[in-house]
Amino acid sequence: MDDEQQAIARLKQADLAGLEFLVGQYQAQAVQTAYLIIGERPLAEDIVQAAFMKAARKIDQFDPQRPFRPWFLRMVVNDAIKAAKGQKRLVSRLLILTTRVPRRV
Repeated sequence: MDDEQQAIARLKQADLAGLEFLVGQYQAQAVQTAYLIIGERPLAEDIVQAAFMKAARKIDQFDPQRPFRPWFLRMVVNDAIKAAKGQKRLVSRLLILTTRVPRRV
């Protein structure tokens, strides 16, 4: 059993040392991935932190016969896309609100 598999097994037993190992392995790549989608480093870091917590909660759904990295990065990508869409909607709403011409009565 390699280090990643051991970390996953520990996390499945609610041992946060397993999560600590996975954070050390994948945090930089995950933040870079989220940043490329969202374009804001602080928000990318928040997305990745939330994705690690989600992975910890859903670790029992993880298939140990498969690699962790793609499973985890898919969470990051999905959450970053959701955040980017939310930002786009917010920006669109702000543009609409600020460009409306007031009606004269």
